[in-house]
Amino acid sequence: MGGDFGKIASSVCDDGINGFRLWERGQVIVLLSRVHTSKDLIFVGDKTLTSRTLLEILSLPSPYDSHLQYISKHLTNPSSYDMPSIINLTKPTPVQLCSLECPKQGDAQYGYVYLLISLSQPTVTYIGETINLFERISQHNKGWSQRFTNSIHLRPWACMAYVVGFTTHYQRKYFESLWQYLKERSSHNVISTPIEVLHIGQLAISSYHQEFSETSIKLRLVQFIDFTTPSS
Repeated sequence: MGGDFGKIASSVCDDGINGFRLWERGQVIVLLSRVHTSKDLIFVGDKTLTSRTLLEILSLPSPYDSHLQYISKHLTNPSSYDMPSIINLTKPTPVQLCSLECPKQGDAQYGYVYLLISLSQPTVTYIGETINLFERISQHNKGWSQRFTNSIHLRPWACMAYVVGFTTHYQRKYFESLWQYLKERSSHNVISTPIEVLHIGQLAISSYHQEFSETSIKLRLVQFIDFTTPSS
């Protein structure tokens, strides 16, 4: 990790014993970056199989490239009103849930309404609002936040989705209350599944747009997690 070597011997194919092989082209770049010249990188194993494996790996699109292309396509629309209301960052996602990066303070002037999911009890969700999403989720995971999320049995929490696009603080707080109200009304004393809560959030966006139809800025729900049972 981070070393610089005179020579490196590596195997890139599954030898039937260790079961290891490269799975993306970035790993080839890392190998090359650890030596001074390409001739200092020695591949151990069958030459033909090694060549085919390297060609196959180098031909595959990087999951990070696909992820960034998706984000660029959905976030660089010149018309904010034409931007889709649902931005799904789960397909493709190149990172584990615990490595997902939340927006930093200042990314949205009037803050976020967010949906958290308990990674230890994936049926449990929490809807909240904040100016600084990154700091707020950190507070939830440290037990410094709302009493419901403080239980150590529910931590850690992960951000399942968040909503942005508010033009006033009042609108943000109104949308949080609307989402919570629609969730409570739809549950009828039955715990809603996380995906149901997410869909309720989408309905809340439609209701919000009807209430604030005079604004040309649409709300956007950015979804991080799509799952049956999440893992950390």
